[in-house]
Amino acid sequence: MVTSLRVLGVPTSMGAFAPGQEDAPAALRVAGLIDRLRDAGIAVDDVGDLPRRRWTADPGRPTAQNVDAVGEITTLVADRIAAIDGDTPLLVLGGDCSIELGVVAGHARRPGRIGLLYADLHADLNTPTTTQEGALDWMVVSHLIGVAGSLREVTAPLLEPSQVRYFGVDQNRLTPGERDLLAEHEIGVTTSKRVARDPIGAAVEAVTQLAGCDQLLVHLDVDLIDFNDLSLSENAGRGQGLPFDTVLTALGELVRAPSLRALTITELNPHHGAEDGSTLERFVSGLVGALGA
Repeated sequence: MVTSLRVLGVPTSMGAFAPGQEDAPAALRVAGLIDRLRDAGIAVDDVGDLPRRRWTADPGRPTAQNVDAVGEITTLVADRIAAIDGDTPLLVLGGDCSIELGVVAGHARRPGRIGLLYADLHADLNTPTTTQEGALDWMVVSHLIGVAGSLREVTAPLLEPSQVRYFGVDQNRLTPGERDLLAEHEIGVTTSKRVARDPIGAAVEAVTQLAGCDQLLVHLDVDLIDFNDLSLSENAGRGQGLPFDTVLTALGELVRAPSLRALTITELNPHHGAEDGSTLERFVSGLVGALGA
């Protein structure tokens, strides 16, 4: 189990398709996440939240919306993480997927090789030249490894493809550009079908593939969870993703890795859950159980 955590909130949706995720850190706190972690025997150092940034349309950069704001947030996150002493694992409460740019950048300032385990239904391997959607949370990995067409306003390349492994990606949901880049850069993939069959075995396999890394960063996009089972993700696709219990089982194994340095929760939109808070309560309970198992 995880015995201690630092908790940092990054309330932003600037890299997303629409607003909502900027309210996730506050909603998780109101739902009792910090107290529940402590009740589970986990020592928590809560370092607070960065400034809240809400998505807005950016017609001036239609294929890379809010790129300047995402760059600013990346720097803020990296600076905050770099200033934290010690190797206590960090629980980052997002926020859209673009906050991972700052999480990686902050850990890159520390000694030791990084391994990024990207648990997401999607590959986020797009660029402004391969998609017209314009949401930078759909382009995170492409910018971390610096593929052709990525934007230097956001971040310089921080990782080699061998330092990244996908976990739970549905290969039927890759864009054509992502298929090409995935093949070109040979990034390892543990598919959603593999996780569904054996969540613990798939998690052990994925961590083993990054065994040469000193700092394991786990990125969890809530859209890996089927919206029909837990209606909290930005992506409201019904019948997509995995059952909540399957994701929790895998997550509980992933966070057992001795090299764990960060778990980042992204794309949680609290406005999609039940008004009485029961959906968010279920998520908090499951997350605490996975961390404290």
